[in-house]
Amino acid sequence: MMAGERLRLQGLKIPRPGGKRDPDVTMPRFRPQMFASLRHRNYRLYWIGTLIANTGDWMDQIALSWLMWELTGRESSLGLLAFFRAFPILFFTLFGGALADRMERRRLMQGTQTFAMLLALLLALLVFIDVVQVWHVLAIAALRGIMLSVNLPTRQALLSDIVDRDHLSNAIALNSATMNLTRIAGGALGGLLITLVGTAGVFLLNGLSFIILIVALALMTIPPATQPKVRKNILRSIGEGLSYLRHHDVLRTLVFLALVPMVFGMPYMTLLPVFADEVLGIGNEGYGLLVACTGVGALSGALSVAAFGDKVRRGRAMLLVMLLFGAMLLVFSRSSM
Repeated sequence: MMAGERLRLQGLKIPRPGGKRDPDVTMPRFRPQMFASLRHRNYRLYWIGTLIANTGDWMDQIALSWLMWELTGRESSLGLLAFFRAFPILFFTLFGGALADRMERRRLMQGTQTFAMLLALLLALLVFIDVVQVWHVLAIAALRGIMLSVNLPTRQALLSDIVDRDHLSNAIALNSATMNLTRIAGGALGGLLITLVGTAGVFLLNGLSFIILIVALALMTIPPATQPKVRKNILRSIGEGLSYLRHHDVLRTLVFLALVPMVFGMPYMTLLPVFADEVLGIGNEGYGLLVACTGVGALSGALSVAAFGDKVRRGRAMLLVMLLFGAMLLVFSRSSM
């Protein structure tokens, strides 16, 4: 093939002899690629539903921690609440991932979102009629953790069903950015709405927000997935995944490095209501803003990775960021009015 013909096929303008351009060949127009995955109708529906539902979920997390703090006034109760939320996720996530590989993901996600909606509405009712007790909050937190252990891997797996391979990485990145944006919006709104409508009102709004995502999932057009002829036992599949992790040093190290800040660093979020109320004296609205600020930091980090991730040594950068995280925690621990 002639060089000029190859350039024609690539959409480039080829000057004719004498400086004239071929009128049949045009330059490609610039199109922003940051939102390329939104060209897919299914992903647009998913993104809109996720944007609203995740904002409501962050509002709910603000209200739930503040409710526990109001009920008990003890820091240990906040730690217990965090345990009841996190332990089911840690224990059942492998099962949830295996389940997402065996069931229709859209229906599975609709089921988890419906369950989450019912839990939010139940909590709103308990607070509204003034019968809520600590064990109610802990039980609902544990049930939400079980729901999330299925919902989180299903969300990730669903992306490959609604976006083609060329736009999958863009959809994952956009999904991550959306999660951080909803933390900012949900954190700021959650603290403000506690003052305006109370914790019961926040739980009610969160329950209603799930309806948008449930409807969006129902409106999607997804071809049926091809099921494997031979399906392995679910426990065997989980065991194979753990075995794969055990025999790959790099992957095992990355998982360990990711767990260290999650276990020893991120629990500072649990004590933010105490810092907001007793240390900084800024109340529930200030607590929401503190959570929103963590979202600003997370979003900034995600954008930095997107911009410079291919220009730095990622292992070294990960260690540096972990050390910086620890240093910032020490600085934050010295906060005062």
